[in-house]
Amino acid sequence: QNQRFEYNASGHAAAEGNNVAAAAFTIIQLYTVTVAADPVAGGTVAGSGTFAEGSNRTVTATANAPYFFLGWFEGLFLRSVNPTYPFSLLSNRTLTARFALPTFAISTQVNPAGTGMVTGGGVHSLGANVSLGALPVQGYLFGNWSEGGTNLGSTSPLTFTASANRTVVAN
Repeated sequence: QNQRFEYNASGHAAAEGNNVAAAAFTIIQLYTVTVAADPVAGGTVAGSGTFAEGSNRTVTATANAPYFFLGWFEGLFLRSVNPTYPFSLLSNRTLTARFALPTFAISTQVNPAGTGMVTGGGVHSLGANVSLGALPVQGYLFGNWSEGGTNLGSTSPLTFTASANRTVVAN
């Protein structure tokens, strides 16, 4: 509808008084999603930014070899074990994708049983330096290391890099 305004003695005040505009609008609360990888070398993450309250968001994590994805954590709380984590944004979120290296069981035995002990066995991460020490009991001597019938030498400690499950025998 066209409105017409004429000049009068009060100037533009009358015209401005008749100028009525209406616009529908909604106030939107914005929240921030922050993502990180732990450790950084473990993988990449995506999905951070500032978004509208109630919007559906998804964060993603991709492990770098040889790491594997453990889960999405918010502080100490595990939120998802899926690398793709969808959620409705209702507050600021700080999510950390945790990655880990594979681990290997380094089992040890003494032959004959009861003639000593071996130190350094247990669970070790891929690439970890393993050092096995042979400690014979009084009256016995350490002879050599073996694994599956293969002589590994007579140097104690025996050192190697963890890359597979192993069973090493102190003879």
